[in-house]
Parts: sequence; structure tokens; C-alpha cells
Amino acid sequence: MENMEQSGDLQNFCATVMPDHVHWLFQLGGRLTLGRVVARWKNSIRKLMIAHGLEWQRDFFERHVRQDEYLEPYGFYVLMNPYRIGVSR
Repeated sequence: MENMEQSGDLQNFCATVMPDHVHWLFQLGGRLTLGRVVARWKNSIRKLMIAHGLEWQRDFFERHVRQDEYLEPYGFYVLMNPYRIGVSR
């Protein structure tokens, strides 16, 4: 995630890694589509997932935030997700 931000492909706002899914709030840069960003990220951690016997689900779900919407509620949702379902430790 940080590497893609440093290369200008996106701007990270926040992320939460859950036991079975990831929440990630970011703004696309001008170079890559959402599908390419997700594909690059998945490829970058592929070896780690294989080493732990994990595999990706086939698809992903995205929610586009409109320009007239505030990011704070989405960031709050992402960061509070572990607490809501009782996974935080």
C-alpha cells in the first residue's frame, strides 16, 4: 500500500486488515484504474499469502465516494470495523 502511494498511483487514507477481508480507503492517482491497483496489491502479497495457506476470493467489492461526500464516515467505518465485530486486541 505504501509503495503504491510513493509511486503516485494512489493516496492512502486508511486501511484495516481483518482475518478474512481488507478495508482500504484511498484515492486513485491518474495512472492506474481501480482494477489495476487491486491487482498490483494482490500480486505484491501473493507469496506471503501462499506461505500461510491463504487464497484470494475471486472478486472484490468497491464503494466509490462521490466528490460531494465527506471521507470521515468512511474512514471511521474502516478503522472501527475490528471493534464492531470484536476482533480488536
